[in-house]
Amino acid sequence: MSKNPFDYVNSITTTKQHMLEGDADAEKRYNAYLVNRSLSYFVDTIFLANSMNTNAHVDNRMQYDYLFYAVNKKRRFSKWHKPESNNQSEIEAIKTVFGYNENRARQVFNILKPQDIKKILKECQHMNGK
Repeated sequence: MSKNPFDYVNSITTTKQHMLEGDADAEKRYNAYLVNRSLSYFVDTIFLANSMNTNAHVDNRMQYDYLFYAVNKKRRFSKWHKPESNNQSEIEAIKTVFGYNENRARQVFNILKPQDIKKILKECQHMNGK
């Protein structure tokens, strides 16, 4: 049975059904990094996740058991932080020239051709007096 890391997070935080019992390969599939990262988004579990990060040498079974028994059962949801795009300067220029918000500027950026973006960057420089 293929389990993703979020199944382990859900068993630790929500269902409280031990996933490593009776499954020999479950311990191998446990991804401590992703589980700890998931738990780091919540005030009540950040220190538990950090303690597992500082004790990364401990085997997967011990890490899972520690989190399973230490984390209180509670439904948690958080969006994962996503890195900024590499095209932020172009998106800022589109926002400046056309007065668009962030989402609309990203949509426009995705449909523009490179030569159009160059024109917008020049126009933005002209508007800023450079």
